[in-house]
Amino acid sequence: MKGNKLRWADIADAHEIAKLELKSAVFEKRVYPIDIPVNDFTKIWQERLKSGEYKTIVCEYKGKIAGFLSFEHAIKKGDVCCLYIHPKYFRQGIGKKLMRAAAFLVRLEKGKALTVDVEMFNFGAQTFYQSLHFKSQSVKLKHLIVMVKELSSC
Repeated sequence: MKGNKLRWADIADAHEIAKLELKSAVFEKRVYPIDIPVNDFTKIWQERLKSGEYKTIVCEYKGKIAGFLSFEHAIKKGDVCCLYIHPKYFRQGIGKKLMRAAAFLVRLEKGKALTVDVEMFNFGAQTFYQSLHFKSQSVKLKHLIVMVKELSSC
């Protein structure tokens, strides 16, 4: 999809990020669905973006947030806690672009791997990550598959 750009999220993006996550999360087949009103979820995202614990990249298309990826903790650790794409932009390369950026940033910080937790019944996401050479490593909390991609240094 041409014409999209990546940038770091700021606090002003919290509401759009919250709305996008809630809209996209219904496709995850979550064991524990997100059941939070958008205004309350916006407050959570405002705190996340203020805290510095979450480093979030957004992908804009025509001035709107089409997707985002968030690291939890130091980027070097490679813990991708969120990757959400607006449903109307599914399968248009935004997820791959965000994951390539994530890999670049982790390598830049001398990190060795990317890690994501995927809902057990979210077969679409599992297939997506497998296409990017992630491997299933373990199960966490009985419903999340931990998937890891080792990064080469070059």
